[in-house]
Amino acid sequence: MGAHNVRFHRTDHKSLHHPTVGRLDLEFEAMEFPARPGLTVLVYTAPAGTPPRTDSNYSRAWPPPPTGPTTTPPRNDEH
Repeated sequence: MGAHNVRFHRTDHKSLHHPTVGRLDLEFEAMEFPARPGLTVLVYTAPAGTPPRTDSNYSRAWPPPPTGPTTTPPRNDEH
């Protein structure tokens, strides 16, 4: 199994204003990986214990899931 060496790791809190949902208070982690210089992965999550959002503004912020059969285009490396 490969090593999971993380050179840079930062955690913090961020408040964002979404035009439909309103204020979002989130925690984030930023990680840079030595094997891929310049690659930074950001992961945003709601803080532990945050109640789920069920109000109508929150659910309108994203389109409904597709209905019916869906297809996935072939990847470039598939033959």
